[in-house]
Amino acid sequence: SEIPFPGTTHGAILDALARAVEAHAPTFALLDQITSQPAIELPVGEMIALLRSRGVREVAVDGAHALGQVPIDVDALDADFYFANAHKWAFAPP
Repeated sequence: SEIPFPGTTHGAILDALARAVEAHAPTFALLDQITSQPAIELPVGEMIALLRSRGVREVAVDGAHALGQVPIDVDALDADFYFANAHKWAFAPP
């Protein structure tokens, strides 16, 4: 779904996601934890809860931009899949 920008809020993101789910009735969803541009941290926990409540059976989270930026608790997210890559951080200075 389109994320409203500028003026992005968690509420606006969740509203946009709810409208997209109502319009398309997906069974699978792929979410970014942090968007590539303009680097918005999405409320993935709340997004997953919303998707589950609307009948989405499988949810995957792309955490490539989240590694090293925000605390990550994969178990707490309740996603079916969480994937990321370390190439952005493998050669970064400590």
